[in-house]
Amino acid sequence: MSQAKKEQNIIVIEKFIELAALLQMHHKHTEGITDVVKLLERSIDIIKRKKRATTTQARVVYQNILTVALINDIRFTAEEDAILQELYEVSISGEIWTGLNELNAINNYPWPH
Repeated sequence: MSQAKKEQNIIVIEKFIELAALLQMHHKHTEGITDVVKLLERSIDIIKRKKRATTTQARVVYQNILTVALINDIRFTAEEDAILQELYEVSISGEIWTGLNELNAINNYPWPH
């Protein structure tokens, strides 16, 4: 694994941890937040075990969080929104083959129970 990929993994993991903490702090009693936090924790594990590309995992997390926010009418703080924007930017970086592979991964990702 290249140095740039390692640095990207570290940054994304840090953003997942930071986002989980902020969501728990600001939306403690909001429906769906515990599922999002579980998703973030599971995603950290997936990246650490190198089971899936960081860009793919960032996209999965970004899309699932926005889905939960839409369903439960969650309004993000500016800080949470900035982290989500960073995750989005990571998720769209990559080659064309990465984008094609993401289509398969996104459609087959199990939601944490």
